[in-house]
Amino acid sequence: MLARVTRNKIGLSEYLESGKRKDSEFLRNEKDKVVSIYGNLDIFKSCEHFLNTHKNYSNNYLHITLSFNKDDIAMLDNLETDKKQHLLQNLVQDYITHYTSGYDIDNEVIAYAEMHSPIIKFEHDKERLPHIHLGIMLYNPQTDKKLKQHFFNQYIDETFKSYTNEKYNLTQPRDYARQRNKNTQILLNRKALIEQTKNIHTKQELLDFLTQNNYQFREIKTKNNHYFKIINPNGKDINLRGKGFENLDFTQKEALPYTNKSFYEKEQILKSFYEKRKMAMLPRRQPKKATKKSQEVQENSLQFYQQKIAFNIYQTRLHTNLSTFFIDTTHKSKIRFISNAKHIEVHDCGDKIIGKHTSNIQEQVALMLDIAIAKEWNLSTLKISGTKEFKEECERQIAYKLQAKYEAPQRKQTRPKSPLDSLLQTEQDKKVINNTNLDVLKRELNAQSVLDYAIKHYKLNTHNYELTEDNKINNIQNRQKPKNIIDFFCHELNIQANVAINICNNLYKQQLDIKTTDIAKTQETPKQQDWRERFKRMQQQLQGESVKLDMNISICDDNTNYATSGWRVKHVDSLESLAYVVKTHRYSNATFKDDYRKGENVNGFHNLLIFDIDNDENMPYFSIQQAVKHFKDIGIKTLIIPSKNHQKEKGDKKAVDRFRIIIPTQTPLSLLDSKTFREFQYLSTRALKIEQFVDTKALSDKARYYDKSLLGATPHVIQGERIMNIKNLEAQAIINVREREAKKQQEQEKIATIQSNPNAFKNMPLLDQTKSLSYLSENGFKAIINTPITTLIRNYEVIKNEYNDGYDMIKTAHAKYAVIKDSNLIHDFKSGETYNTYTYLSKVIGSNNANTIAREFENLSGEKVLETNIALVRESIAIALKTAKNDKDLEMSLKKYFGVDYVKFHYGNAEPHLRIADRTITQENLDFLQIIKKMKENREKELQQSKKTKGMER
Repeated sequence: MLARVTRNKIGLSEYLESGKRKDSEFLRNEKDKVVSIYGNLDIFKSCEHFLNTHKNYSNNYLHITLSFNKDDIAMLDNLETDKKQHLLQNLVQDYITHYTSGYDIDNEVIAYAEMHSPIIKFEHDKERLPHIHLGIMLYNPQTDKKLKQHFFNQYIDETFKSYTNEKYNLTQPRDYARQRNKNTQILLNRKALIEQTKNIHTKQELLDFLTQNNYQFREIKTKNNHYFKIINPNGKDINLRGKGFENLDFTQKEALPYTNKSFYEKEQILKSFYEKRKMAMLPRRQPKKATKKSQEVQENSLQFYQQKIAFNIYQTRLHTNLSTFFIDTTHKSKIRFISNAKHIEVHDCGDKIIGKHTSNIQEQVALMLDIAIAKEWNLSTLKISGTKEFKEECERQIAYKLQAKYEAPQRKQTRPKSPLDSLLQTEQDKKVINNTNLDVLKRELNAQSVLDYAIKHYKLNTHNYELTEDNKINNIQNRQKPKNIIDFFCHELNIQANVAINICNNLYKQQLDIKTTDIAKTQETPKQQDWRERFKRMQQQLQGESVKLDMNISICDDNTNYATSGWRVKHVDSLESLAYVVKTHRYSNATFKDDYRKGENVNGFHNLLIFDIDNDENMPYFSIQQAVKHFKDIGIKTLIIPSKNHQKEKGDKKAVDRFRIIIPTQTPLSLLDSKTFREFQYLSTRALKIEQFVDTKALSDKARYYDKSLLGATPHVIQGERIMNIKNLEAQAIINVREREAKKQQEQEKIATIQSNPNAFKNMPLLDQTKSLSYLSENGFKAIINTPITTLIRNYEVIKNEYNDGYDMIKTAHAKYAVIKDSNLIHDFKSGETYNTYTYLSKVIGSNNANTIAREFENLSGEKVLETNIALVRESIAIALKTAKNDKDLEMSLKKYFGVDYVKFHYGNAEPHLRIADRTITQENLDFLQIIKKMKENREKELQQSKKTKGMER
């Protein structure tokens, strides 16, 4: 076995998944049977994307290719399937452990490996042999640091390769020569030089030889290498080192001695190296300190967040860059996409998509069409209305998308992405073969037609195969026994069992048609009649198998109100059988400990999802006919059956369609805790687009049971092409719950911080009130902040929900408040702000002015918290009395000074007082007699001045 190690930055996961190459016309599942050996391809792909997005490593992964020769392949093929898989897993783990020595491969290493067994045997005149691709990420997820490899050490690496080949009984690379189709010119030149220099042993002798023969050369001398290179101006240079030039390698180092070591000695060398490596790695494995994210990372994070919101809505990724968008999902009837930066606003209103007027028509139309595609609308039948420019842009982009779709049709990729997927595929193949009668095909189908088909479609070399007398195909290149037609497809061509059976089935049908055409004018012989009857029976068997299902459901015969005891598991193999069971028994999707139904006894679930549709008056109407059409469009196997109260009045409820939707799944639900169970139920209804119709009470009850339907109920069986896969929904449910719990933990920590020092949020703000007629005193401020803050919330906001989540919560249209009762504070988890009564009033009225806030409080509560600024009033009167001769002069001066509309000076019979706006100043604070006296003096002074002026005029 040969091992080739390279480093690279991007592209391995895409190549493994799709198989796309410039020099190949085939996709991965068309040219190889893939067996996943280690890790998960989706995780490896996500890590590769993460490193290319958020890191700046020169190389992101190691790519190790393990290539087998024909002797290795023969040895592996002679092993049982389980033993072969076990050997390959151990081999891959050894390589991962070696190249990441010093690390914990279970927790600190992300790796993925898969074996490619060729279906297409020849491509570009080269034979394709089985091989393994192993990728190792150069990233430690525990420390968020780059994975440190050992430096290039040829001695250790070659020792390891030699040791591994010997350990697993694989061919040593030096034991066989690499096959080449032709001798290239450079190879011929190299051979000639080897022959000419075989007797040269010193550097001086080599220099003399090169000079005498007029070779252009260069001496390469580095820390680890010392050799000569012949310069070829018209082609590739020739390095005078390696095989054949051992006598000309002047590097001062010992010859690699691994070839002469015993298996035990190699093992001890490697053990010693790994121990040293482990000790050397200890100081380097400290967690990475948090660093400030770059602007680019922040933008990417925003992009991922908005894409995640869009994915949760449409269950598919939008191709539009959403980094500048705000996605508003608070409206029940529409979803809004808003980007002020791009001047775009798009509303998804369910049955239509609306774009607000904008100058950025091109990007707006691109987003609208992106949403339409996510909603699985047919672009060719869209109804478009709007301005002329808008319609033209829509037509242009739709035409481009339809043309691209026509010119580049997508080929479906089906391939395993983890060892579990490969195991399930193997078990599925076994099940198909065991459950299908293949005797007729093996005996009657002509092996020559199978071989001809394989040569045409899978590029086989015709000289490598021969037919045997017992209708089998023998590969003369290996020592394995001849194979029947099914084994030939499955083991020689590495094709899945169901595909192989379909191919053989079609070939057999063609064979029968050819034979019957030859005797079309004569009566069929008994043998031909027998052929046709056998073929017909086989077709019926195969078609029958395609609709069989493997399902379990819990049932009970307990007719008491709560149906708690006597639960048992019933196996059903078709939707028709399932319909009969739910018409004759109470049933549940859960399994129960001790066969007793209650929440804490739920210990598992069956591979079924059950949804209840009651069409209550407060919910949109969803008829059985609509449901049948909906699930036919989705294309998954589904049973829809009326419930016991279908089209019956229930108390004051009308007679409406009431029914159950039962959906088989590929695997049972594995989420047992209540939180992830509820989240999965919510996600599954979103994925099936029935969240607005289902009975939400049933979604949160793990131990829910359902009453049997009436015997006369008509079931609707939908034989879709697919069985629902819930793996991604389970994974997303776990992620969502963990994110919520982490967020809740942060919220609890925030509340605890506030509770530990509540006075920090109750300090009176520094206010400049020296120029105000009235001012908020310290006692007034205390009166405000001691008023229950929840009273103000109920006055100013519409409360949607109140609940306790470890502390009282109040949810409004725009806020989510945690009430800290003892401190009379609230914390808004949406804005991240903490409020006392004063700062809350400031927020709701949109003002920081203390007078404005205090007046709002006075109007609301009737309690006076503002005090009159007597010193300022006295100052303003003193200024006014410099010129004021009467009440009006005084009042006008005060109006101008305070900027108010109302001032009234009262004196006489009533108690004297001065009214400025809403402030009243009495004689306790002002000397009214002195004010009157001063105004009288001003009048007399003016009178004397007037007389004096008149006297001078005479």
